[in-house]
Amino acid sequence: MRRGIAIMLLSAATLMLWASAPASAADTIKAEVDCCTFEPGPYFQDLGEIPTFENPPMANPHNVTSTASGPDGDALFRSRTIGAADSTPVRGTQYLEAGTYPFFCTLHGASMSGELVIEDGKGVVAA
Repeated sequence: MRRGIAIMLLSAATLMLWASAPASAADTIKAEVDCCTFEPGPYFQDLGEIPTFENPPMANPHNVTSTASGPDGDALFRSRTIGAADSTPVRGTQYLEAGTYPFFCTLHGASMSGELVIEDGKGVVAA
């Protein structure tokens, strides 16, 4: 009986630790409710992380797309276009080296832009 209780308590403690641990330390990129800007940045993440892009309720559709292209000609990173009250991962950021990467919304152009800063895990950004 005691062994069963001990296993249950250990399982519960493990589940609580797992549930409370953040999936990523990356900042969440957020659009402003009033069109068409992102909330003030820059946004930070460590190497290998994937940030989330959130579009608030009552907002126009938006996306996050790198201004720089990779060797294949596609954007270095991008999210899918989402509507109001939705969120999506910004794919491709997990492959970036430390540095600063400008991005924009392809639907609204350069007026809706921001910066993603990739740190090396020690708070250092490459020059």
